[in-house]
This record gives sequence, structure tokens and C-alpha cells, in this order.
Amino acid sequence: TRYGIDKSDYDYNTALTIFDNMIYSSNNSDFILLNNRATIYLAKYNITGNNELFENALKDYEEIIKLDNRNVYALNRSSLYFNKYKKTNDNEYFEKSIQDCSSAFKIDANEALKNDEGPIYIYKY
Repeated sequence: TRYGIDKSDYDYNTALTIFDNMIYSSNNSDFILLNNRATIYLAKYNITGNNELFENALKDYEEIIKLDNRNVYALNRSSLYFNKYKKTNDNEYFEKSIQDCSSAFKIDANEALKNDEGPIYIYKY
């Protein structure tokens, strides 16, 4: 969270190291840790536009979906797709974002609406 506000590489690197170590020790099976790491990748992608960060976040979100395809938080991937759309104007990413939003609402509409940075995020634009 602090990285997204202060844009400090120290905060980013510290958080990434912590999440990497914890994810490694959980054998990549803790969706909360994967979601948190994907979130910091997304935050840095939004700031830098670095496509490698986009791919890293996408990989984490897809791992979460593989672990639990009914996990509404994995569909925060919609924010990732929407931000990619804003940077590239490629409608493919807009459509993927909408698809993830629709899936999140089918899984748990109340939860999808609760998270200010999740699937409902794109409707702010």
C-alpha cells in the first residue's frame, strides 16, 4: 500500500521480497499472498508501464484462479486488464476486463462490489 502512495522502490522491493519468501514457503498455494504480490506488481505496472510487471501480475492472478476458480479476488485481474487497456487502447484488454467483472458478479456480487480496487473498479471510468 505504501509503495502505491509514495512510489518508493525501497518499499516495493521490500514487499516483493517478503511476498516472494512467503509464497515460496507455502509452495505457491496461498492465494492471499499471491493476490498481494499481484497487487504490488499491478501498482508498479501502473506507475512504470513495464510490461514484465503486467505479465508477473497476470501470472499470479492466473495461479490464484487455478487454485480456486471461484475466488472473486483473483478476478482483480480485471483491474490489471483495464489498466492495460488504458495504456494501449487495445479493446482485447477491455473485453477481458469486462469478462472478469461479469464472472466476479456471478460468483459473489456483494464481495465484488465491496472491494474498491477490484472488479467494480473499472466502472469508475
